[in-house]
Amino acid sequence: MDDHAEVLMETVRVFGNLTQSKEVRDYMVESGILERLILLLRDPIGISKDLLLANVGVLVNMMADIDKRRILSNHNGISRLVEILETCNDNWNLSSLICQVIWNYSTESTDLYYDLGRDTTEKLVSVLADFLDEERYFGIPEGSVIDPAIS
Repeated sequence: MDDHAEVLMETVRVFGNLTQSKEVRDYMVESGILERLILLLRDPIGISKDLLLANVGVLVNMMADIDKRRILSNHNGISRLVEILETCNDNWNLSSLICQVIWNYSTESTDLYYDLGRDTTEKLVSVLADFLDEERYFGIPEGSVIDPAIS
């Protein structure tokens, strides 16, 4: 890891701790830091898995405030998170953090199709259904009889 990437990684980790404070979350919005963190989601393959995980952890904390949710939405953050969720395979730490961001984002929602967008909502439902597919995780070929102990 080069010096720049290491400094970025440590900074995001610090933000993960500091964003438990509303004052820090407000400062991060005022100074444009939240937007920069959302921009990191554009190229999740181009950053380290640790940086991606730390970044998503910060977003979990940021979604505690309703006013921060619109910023994530305006920068297509939720759709990017769903795309990352779709490709993170067996990285359950990252998957669970992404789900926590989406949960925190939508806790006050009365209409997920409106808040997430129809396409994003449908993609999220599809991805989550795939995560619950025991055939996929136990390597059972499609059409096979599944032992009731597994299902």
